Amino acid sequence: DMYPIAQENFNAWNEALREKDYEKVAGLYSSTDLSFLPTVSPKFIRDPQSTKEYFMEFLKKLPDGTITSDNVQRFGPDAYLHTGMYTFLTGPADNRAPVE
Repeated sequence: DMYPIAQENFNAWNEALREKDYEKVAGLYSSTDLSFLPTVSPKFIRDPQSTKEYFMEFLKKLPDGTITSDNVQRFGPDAYLHTGMYTFLTGPADNRAPVE
């Protein structure tokens, strides 16, 4: 069962967001084979430098993510795909708002 590992990795990623450390967040992505559609950007990201630049800006919004629905597919003894939906709240603690 890879679900506990996927949860642990998501929590590490979310904690890096809370620490506002864009280098740490970007370092959690593959340096050789990455791609993702960012939460608050229409740009499809496919390289480490763009990943750093995106998170440098995104972290200024003070994001915090919560998984609302997810699925983990195992592809081998040490490989899985973690997909799903999550909600981000952004802004200062006294004025949080969901990302839309």
